Amino acid sequence: MTDATAVPPVEAPAITGAKQIVRINDDGTKFELDEAAIDEILHKIDPDMKVAIISVVGAFRTGKSFVLDLFLRYLKYTSSHPAPDVTSREWALACGPQLEGNSNFEATNGETGFSWRAGRKRNTTGIWMWSDPFIRQSATGEDIAVFLIDTQGMFDSETSQMLTASIFGLSTLFSSYQIYNVDKRVQEDNLQHLALFTEYGRYVLPNKQMKEASMRSIESFARVISDKQLQDLSELDATDVEDDDGTADDTTNHIDDVPVIRPFQHLDFLVRDWQDFKRSATLADKHADMKAYASEVLSTRKQQDLADTREQIHSCFASIRCVLLSHPGHAVTDLEYDGSIDEIDGRFLELLTSYLNTLFGPESLEPKTIHGVAVTSRELLVFIKSYAALFKEATIFPEAKTLLEATAEANNANMKDRALAKYKAEMQKKVGPRCSYVQPHHLTEHHRLCLLGSMTVFDMGAKMGYV
Repeated sequence: MTDATAVPPVEAPAITGAKQIVRINDDGTKFELDEAAIDEILHKIDPDMKVAIISVVGAFRTGKSFVLDLFLRYLKYTSSHPAPDVTSREWALACGPQLEGNSNFEATNGETGFSWRAGRKRNTTGIWMWSDPFIRQSATGEDIAVFLIDTQGMFDSETSQMLTASIFGLSTLFSSYQIYNVDKRVQEDNLQHLALFTEYGRYVLPNKQMKEASMRSIESFARVISDKQLQDLSELDATDVEDDDGTADDTTNHIDDVPVIRPFQHLDFLVRDWQDFKRSATLADKHADMKAYASEVLSTRKQQDLADTREQIHSCFASIRCVLLSHPGHAVTDLEYDGSIDEIDGRFLELLTSYLNTLFGPESLEPKTIHGVAVTSRELLVFIKSYAALFKEATIFPEAKTLLEATAEANNANMKDRALAKYKAEMQKKVGPRCSYVQPHHLTEHHRLCLLGSMTVFDMGAKMGYV
């Protein structure tokens, strides 16, 4: 008889690389938070360590995952080297001549980098988090664990508008730096969607005053977006801008004598494929252009709806800036691009290096805060689970309508008001304050005719959608 030897349980290998923490169902209507994955990621650091989360959001197929893999290379390099010179490619080449994550050539499931590919089809779904922390020091010498988050591109043809709002809101809530990736310029619809979707994030924060303000803002911004669907606002006339300083880092603490609660920390508009730099411009000139462009985009407008959008964004973020990146080179957009670092345009890398030196430098690096209080890894885990649960119960939010639905609703509401006004005006002719007594059967008949007339006004209106 042989002795039975107990076999110790085999521990699952620790997760590495990019891990999907929010999954989307096949219908593109619901999400599921992977609590076990987040637990394992955040338990890689001391539970009392402060955490900084850098998140990138934006429309699908605009290069978010590609640039995040360059972020990864920078963080890996600067873990053992000082911040690089902006003209150096050394940091970008340190991990090899080809960028990780290219799903056209490898199926790594996020093990080597955030998955990206050239082409028109969407690539990233849900929310992904790099599972390995990068420990950095703040200006005060305190250790902070830095994590990167990649998000599903907005406005694809397979995801509901409510889910798009949820992904944007969740990533904003998770992050200390929210990077809004936009193509070529910041357009008015970028600002309006930012204002609306950010409100969904602000609404779940544990503050009654903020919840009430957010509910009003969500409803009003849905109307603003629907109104602007009727216009092309991609090019704004310079006369629309009021004569003020328009600084993007406005620190005003009151709007109309009401204290402003800024629930989120930092917002960067990362403008890709910027075409307006002068050929002779130095890096300092380009930084000056970025500051001027931020002022131009975010300055107060005379039109009330445009002014409201900007005021809303300013009230949500403690700091806002625009970062302009030139095109990375046509080779990068080719379907057969293999990730070669050498084929990335030097002007793009110079601007990106300068940005990363600032973003991850000790003067800029801050831990995630909630209501101004820095949170630890242990606390962040609780907040993330709470936020995800609230977004999953989508009935607490006003529905995030598509622009067509919102436009149809606003248009039909206008036609209803016009029809009602017609009915009242016609009824006043028989039962107004200067009219004499009307027999009941005459009143009934007049009401019937007025009702028919008002319904005709409504039916002849340019109705949209389903009524």
